[in-house]
Amino acid sequence: MPANNTSNNNKSNHQMRIEVRLPNGHWAGDVSRSHPASLLRIDEHMALAKGQGTGIISSTEDISMSIIAHPGVADFDVVESNRSTSLLMQVAEVSLNRY
Repeated sequence: MPANNTSNNNKSNHQMRIEVRLPNGHWAGDVSRSHPASLLRIDEHMALAKGQGTGIISSTEDISMSIIAHPGVADFDVVESNRSTSLLMQVAEVSLNRY
């Protein structure tokens, strides 16, 4: 009897948008509040030990100086940038243990 693969065909992917209020001192909240016209998107996040983590983020404008200057960001690298002012960045060792 052939395997029934129809269950995989019926699965759907739902993309959702939420708005959250991050506390003062959280890097994503502070940076997005300092650039209100920019859309900040956290595409990937991986929590690590000792309240730290890594993430891949993108923004509709160059917010790299604000990220570099934030005390909650230990390391920062630009992964990709294009001419439409969309910036893909990798933030590493983000301190999360203050919250």
